[in-house]
Amino acid sequence: MTKNPAVIVEGKDDIKFYKNLCENIKKNIEVIAVDNIKGVADGCTGVIECIESIQDDIKKNINNLKYILGIIDGDVRCYRDEIPNNIYGIFVLKYYSYESHFVTRQNLKNIVGLTASVGKSYIDDKTLDYIEKDVQNDYKKIFYVSLEALKNACIKEYDSIISYKDKPEYIFNNLYTGKNIMKSLMRKKNQLDEFAKQYNITFSDFKKVIKGKWLLYTYYNSVYRNLKKLPDACRNNIITKCQYCKSGQPEKCLWNLDYNYKLEYIISIALNYYDNNELEYINDRLKQLA
Repeated sequence: MTKNPAVIVEGKDDIKFYKNLCENIKKNIEVIAVDNIKGVADGCTGVIECIESIQDDIKKNINNLKYILGIIDGDVRCYRDEIPNNIYGIFVLKYYSYESHFVTRQNLKNIVGLTASVGKSYIDDKTLDYIEKDVQNDYKKIFYVSLEALKNACIKEYDSIISYKDKPEYIFNNLYTGKNIMKSLMRKKNQLDEFAKQYNITFSDFKKVIKGKWLLYTYYNSVYRNLKKLPDACRNNIITKCQYCKSGQPEKCLWNLDYNYKLEYIISIALNYYDNNELEYINDRLKQLA
């Protein structure tokens, strides 16, 4: 066992996320990517292998659980009955991946406060409702995309048009262009609905089913479109009107974005805001370490 507590994570992308969580709860915990450990596989398989290899030490002294923890993404494990409940020292995220935890209204409010000239006190629910007005429809699209990918992951002989291995760029270039994979998926809608029913999946499970990177792109792409429309919404009294639009100077509207921000930048800053309400269950588990 290590002298100081250590958390073993799936890869490079996870290090910053978990290290920041540890620092936020004022815990001196070392975060180690499993691909830096010799003799084990990469990713979640390697994390499980590492923790499995020390089960005898843990059983000899249960206090050792305060010094080691392996954290893995939810992925499709709960739908393939692959949750390693019989292994001490493994913690499984309740969503598909850690990125899924950055899709919150509080994160959106922080982003609006950073990118527009208006003060945070003006960013009310009416404004946030406007920015998020298309999100549910976009979620429904990516939900069926994800059901197709999940079915592919759970049923070996299934002939799928989508895989969880597909990158967000591929998915969304096809969703919003003439190729439009939604047309193909909607022809399978009844079959996908039946699959969801068999696996006890409802739309409310979208954070478990939608791949984290896909969810990030879907949400922030949706709100990004309406962020750019805030000045028009202000002039037309759809959202809380700023003082410049009230005084007849709409060209100075405080809802204008400060710069011509790109979607990639919006997503990158979203990943720097940690919503404690969303992350409480992970923080609680980390606090159990020494």
